[in-house]
Amino acid sequence: WTIRITREGEVIHENSATPDIPHPIRAMSRVLSIIEERNQQMAPHDLKFVGAESYFIGQVNSGDYFNRLPNVCEIVGTRRYAPDKTSDDVIGEFHELKEIVEREYGVSVECDLFPVRDGFQLEEDEPIVRALRSGFEDATGKPLPLGGFKSVGDVSQFVRAGVPAIYHGVYGAPHASLEFVPLSEIERSTRVFLATVLRYFG
Repeated sequence: WTIRITREGEVIHENSATPDIPHPIRAMSRVLSIIEERNQQMAPHDLKFVGAESYFIGQVNSGDYFNRLPNVCEIVGTRRYAPDKTSDDVIGEFHELKEIVEREYGVSVECDLFPVRDGFQLEEDEPIVRALRSGFEDATGKPLPLGGFKSVGDVSQFVRAGVPAIYHGVYGAPHASLEFVPLSEIERSTRVFLATVLRYFG
C-alpha cells in the first residue's frame, strides 16, 4: 500500500507559511501513530505458527529542502492479515484511517492499495502436509516441524478454491542487497519435492 498525503498550493518557504496552511508531515505523523496503535492492538493476538497480524512501514518520503513546507508526502508498506480476513476487510481499515486524518488535519489522503493474495490455512493432518513432512524426513533423515509462512503467493488461490496446496522451498537470503540460494539447498529441496510426490501419490 501507498498512502499519499497532499495539501493545496505550492511548496513554500517556512516563513511564508501561515498557521492555517496544513502541514503534510504532521498529518503523516498522525498516520504513523494510528498504524502503531493498530499494531499494538494486534500484537497480543498471535496466529498459530506465524505471529500477529501487522502493518509494516518500509518507506517514508517528504520534502525537498529543510526549510520549505512540502505539499506532499508518501508512506509505503505492507499489511499482513489473518486467513479469515479478505482484502476488502483491509481496504475498510484504510478508508477509516483516511477519514480520520483528513478530518483532523485538513489534508487530502489517497490510499493506493495493491492486494496481492489473501491468506490461507490448512489442517495439520491434511494429506499434502503429511506427504511433505514424510518426504522431508525421507530425503534428509530429519523431522520437519509444522510451521507457517508469512509471505503470500499463488498457493492461497488454490487453497481458497478447494485444492489443498503448500509452500516449501530453499533457505537463503531473499530480498537482501545480495540475494542468493546455496546450491546445496537446491539439491536438498529437489530431493524433498520428489520424495513428497512419491509419498502423496504412493
